[in-house]
Amino acid sequence: MKPRKVWAVYFSGTGTTEKTVCRIAKGIAEEMNTDYGTFSYTLPQSRQDVLQFSADDLVVFGSPVYAGRVPNVLLPYLTEKVQGCGAMAVPVVLFGNRNFDDALMELRNILRDDGFVPVAGAGFVGEHSFSTTLGG
Repeated sequence: MKPRKVWAVYFSGTGTTEKTVCRIAKGIAEEMNTDYGTFSYTLPQSRQDVLQFSADDLVVFGSPVYAGRVPNVLLPYLTEKVQGCGAMAVPVVLFGNRNFDDALMELRNILRDDGFVPVAGAGFVGEHSFSTTLGG
């Protein structure tokens, strides 16, 4: 089934998750010759309203990994305000300096519980948010 729209949805403190998720979503949209959109939930004000999709959407959903998990600060938004409504989802996690432990499985489970249908998933190495603060 061809999606009506492919979405890049992400939290990106350093810009790495944004670049990765947008590249994946845009590539899928171009390949499938369908619409493309983005939504950043990085800033706290962007996490105030409900984010709802439809069964005609494919959502590439990105999160950084903190200590091997989806960041705790994002959990209320992800579990209470995001609604999949049958949309296909591709959970994507980015980690730096370590590994992604259970974060990809955790994000997949959250999206599934939000009404998405996970169809793939990926973990990528990216810039850690402390890389220039502690490693510079």
